[in-house]
Amino acid sequence: MVRRLALFVMLVALAALATATRATPPALAVTDADTLSFATPGSIDRTETGFVLGGPVVLSGELLVPDGGGPFPVVVLAHGCSGRSVVDRTWATVLRDWGYATFALDSFTGRKLREACSNARVLSGVQRIPDAYGALRLLATHPRVDARRAALMGFSHGGCSR
Repeated sequence: MVRRLALFVMLVALAALATATRATPPALAVTDADTLSFATPGSIDRTETGFVLGGPVVLSGELLVPDGGGPFPVVVLAHGCSGRSVVDRTWATVLRDWGYATFALDSFTGRKLREACSNARVLSGVQRIPDAYGALRLLATHPRVDARRAALMGFSHGGCSR
């Protein structure tokens, strides 16, 4: 089981790298903030017997940047199974006030989902991993974001690895 999981993670990483070289996002401008859209490097689709690699998904997130020139460390916030809520919105504001740029990722709207609490098969935490990599790839192009100082902060479903 551990070998299968390691092989799966390696395949996902390789697929993400291959796709990333084909679909590098355009550079963001200093003034870019608020809601930003991006394509994931790929996706992980569920089948009856496991997971398979799929194509990119267009998602969005809300970028908040502190006052000042930066570049600022960035925290990508991954919401729980209920979607964007007061929890990630509050943390985005608090972290921005502490000097971090924040990107509150929305893994549901682009997939036409409202929630994943009532049916875990609709989207798993593993399937959201490319979402974070896509967000980081986009944020790395922002002049006020220091991509070398990036963190992921997940809540419930957004912090789940299975």
